[in-house]
Amino acid sequence: MIMNNSAQYKPRYARSKKPASLLQAYKQWIIIGCAAALLIISVIYAISAFNASKNIQATAPAVEATYILSDFEGRLAIYRSGEPVPIEVFDVVVENLPITDQELLSEGLETNSKKQLLLWIEDYAC
Repeated sequence: MIMNNSAQYKPRYARSKKPASLLQAYKQWIIIGCAAALLIISVIYAISAFNASKNIQATAPAVEATYILSDFEGRLAIYRSGEPVPIEVFDVVVENLPITDQELLSEGLETNSKKQLLLWIEDYAC
């Protein structure tokens, strides 16, 4: 015999307000998931941009000035490439140097290295 007493009978899965709160919970999880995905994408973009800037700095060669050792009004002088006026003139008379050195200086000795430039000046000054 089946009793139809609705006051005592509760179905196992009774409807309650849980679906509405469950829907809100899903919405919250979707929002949290989207925010987390956006955060992860932002971090990945920032890291890749940082690495790209490091690569650009690492691959860009340092541009050094080109120096030319030549004569200026009969004296030993240092020029920067493309500049008509010497940046420094020494009390070394070019006429007193050997002829081969005079010819080299008339054409101009060019270098990017300050060390090499100082070696040449030292050689000609002595």
